[in-house]
Amino acid sequence: MRIYSEYHYLVFEITKNSFFTIRNEWRQLFGKSNWYNFTLIEISAENDDVCPGFEFDFIVLGLGIHFRHNRSWEGTEIQERLDALNEKEDK
Repeated sequence: MRIYSEYHYLVFEITKNSFFTIRNEWRQLFGKSNWYNFTLIEISAENDDVCPGFEFDFIVLGLGIHFRHNRSWEGTEIQERLDALNEKEDK
């Protein structure tokens, strides 16, 4: 597991395809930011077919978690287009 900080997030890479972040939006209110974004309540889940993966967000009063699991690109429209472009370049 790899752990690192990114702006007001703490990122935990669980596997190559899965990670979650802990969000703390309070930090930006006391720093020198050029914009402020504060989430009162957010609960969301997304099944993404374009960039294959699943996401889940849960934030209350500026503190929350975000989870993402990436699935394989095989069989997606983007992978098929990329394969077609690579075939054209090879000819």
